[in-house]
Amino acid sequence: MKLEKQGVIMAGIKIHIGHGKTGSSYLQAALAASEAELSLAGYCYPLHEQTKQKALRGETTSGNVRDDKLAEFLTKNSCPPDHKLLVSNEGLFLRFASGEGINTVLEKFSPPDVSILLMVRNPLENAASSYLQAVQKRTFSGHFESALRSFNQPANVARVIRNCRNAGIDLEVKNYSRHRHEILKVVSHWLGVDLNRPKQETINRSLTSTEAEIQRRLNKMARDPKVLAMTDRIIEELPDIIPDKPKVAPEVISAFFDRIREQVDEVHNLLGVELYQRENSEPYTCLGKPKYFLESEQIEFITKIMASHS
Repeated sequence: MKLEKQGVIMAGIKIHIGHGKTGSSYLQAALAASEAELSLAGYCYPLHEQTKQKALRGETTSGNVRDDKLAEFLTKNSCPPDHKLLVSNEGLFLRFASGEGINTVLEKFSPPDVSILLMVRNPLENAASSYLQAVQKRTFSGHFESALRSFNQPANVARVIRNCRNAGIDLEVKNYSRHRHEILKVVSHWLGVDLNRPKQETINRSLTSTEAEIQRRLNKMARDPKVLAMTDRIIEELPDIIPDKPKVAPEVISAFFDRIREQVDEVHNLLGVELYQRENSEPYTCLGKPKYFLESEQIEFITKIMASHS
């Protein structure tokens, strides 16, 4: 059933909900660059101009709605007649896991008019990338080992699947780890629109293990204004190099896989397919204390920032 809202007939809603570290910033750049194509295909993608320009420049962006403002967004934004509303923010993932997000959407749309895309990632890869992101964004100053102990994303994925099924909502689940090189193809197929490729192939790259260790230690001194300014520069101006993985002892990785096995099995049982892949843990392991290395580009980058804040 089409929704009549403020005198406008909307044909439904499509929602991309992440989860974190599944190419969302890259996807936002593609959506921002495909505004005309989306409109021609019958989609309405309300996007603040400032956010749009950031996405087009290849900067980190989260989508066209704040995860804590979904109800307000759905009330304020209307579409041209017979257009579908397109919503994207990886922060919505946990709200749909709790059921709150689904309840908010169903206040405005009936279940047959709702379609959700959930992008997941292999657990160890996801845990490492999420840890590096948290360190980079100054929200975490602990070690990688402690991040592994608290990682429970597969359990949240299972909650999203169950909540959508119970509500009668169409849900498509894809593994970013399988499709990282064809993410636009996956999303384009879901939308039925050929999205334009962003100008930047790498957006929001992860920290290297050495960068993460420097940033982690700076996070502990984050009350110092000079340190805050320095970390902001580090976050915004990283040199474009291929990052390595954070490392822990092999037994820590083994304990991680043992702990989340039941969560992974639950997701596979719900979907009837093996969504997650078996992972090679070798890049994440080390014997003894981790060793840290800087490439010449990183040394130049860090000394430049230190000099500018001395």
